[in-house]
Amino acid sequence: YVSPKSGRAVSRAAGEAWRERLMLLPAFLRDGSVTEPLQPSDLSAGFTLTGFFLMRHVLEPRGLAMSDARAHFIAAVARATASAA
Repeated sequence: YVSPKSGRAVSRAAGEAWRERLMLLPAFLRDGSVTEPLQPSDLSAGFTLTGFFLMRHVLEPRGLAMSDARAHFIAAVARATASAA
């Protein structure tokens, strides 16, 4: 898990009691040796995680909104992974 407050990773055991308040840390970010294909749920969790911190630390302090291009990219990736499965 990742704490939205601190931005730090939390172990599964330590975060279990707080899982409703924490964000999922996808397998491909937890373990650099993942060799199996990415799951759509992992991709979604990765985009959610990066989007949250981009908004909080990059865009909002500058009074900017998330780019429509990012949303289109995420939708294209979702379509591609759905058709590949």
